[in-house]
Amino acid sequence: MPDTNSSKESTSALATLLTESRYRPSERIDELSTTEMLQVMNAADHEVVVYQASQFRSLESMIHRVPLGELGPQHVTAPGQK
Repeated sequence: MPDTNSSKESTSALATLLTESRYRPSERIDELSTTEMLQVMNAADHEVVVYQASQFRSLESMIHRVPLGELGPQHVTAPGQK
């Protein structure tokens, strides 16, 4: 079934993102029982958690490269402050 929610321009840009690619195990999810659907969704969620954990060092590096001034003064707090 064609994707009617996006334009051709955004489709080509999104096509390059892993997060926007088709997830093969869910391609025929509408044919599964409720339990099988939940198993597919749970497996996908688990894959995301495992991937995120593998990227913590990279994410930490990117976060520390953001200058504090770009976050605005409301985000800058002294150690120990909330």
